[in-house]
Amino acid sequence: LIETAGSDALIWNYEDAATRFGTNNAERARIDSVGALLVAHTSGRNNFNSATSTEHAPIIQLEGTNQRRAISVTSTNNNDGGILMLARQNGNPGANTVVSDGNQIGRVDFQASGGTNMEVAAQITAEVDGTPGDNDMPGRLIFKTTADGANSSTERVRITSDGKIGINVSD
Repeated sequence: LIETAGSDALIWNYEDAATRFGTNNAERARIDSVGALLVAHTSGRNNFNSATSTEHAPIIQLEGTNQRRAISVTSTNNNDGGILMLARQNGNPGANTVVSDGNQIGRVDFQASGGTNMEVAAQITAEVDGTPGDNDMPGRLIFKTTADGANSSTERVRITSDGKIGINVSD
């Protein structure tokens, strides 16, 4: 299947089961055979987290240079800015099942290439910090960095739900 309008195109290739989207005679995005959305590149990257498991490869991948590697979330509301929302629930997709104390809510990983794989340099994690319920979600933030010569990150700072700050203390 090839649908074109001028130099724009939508192409489905039955041989590699990828769907490709293009403009100006160039591929811009692809949905690959495992369902990953690839933007500005054509081959899914599965070497994150020291390549511990390909099943943890991101489902949306963007690669580029200069500003082409940025994601913009812009608000046109005078009261608040753009929002990046990381969320968790403990049921099947579409459910709304309560989380538990200690559950990870979301994490931002800062990874860089060590030559073969992407390695974690630092992390910011949000976790449930107590007993949650409707209109009650206690949370903590954990900041980790990876020391020179280490292969995993270590907790450096923790901010608990009651506002306590611990430095180099994990509980």
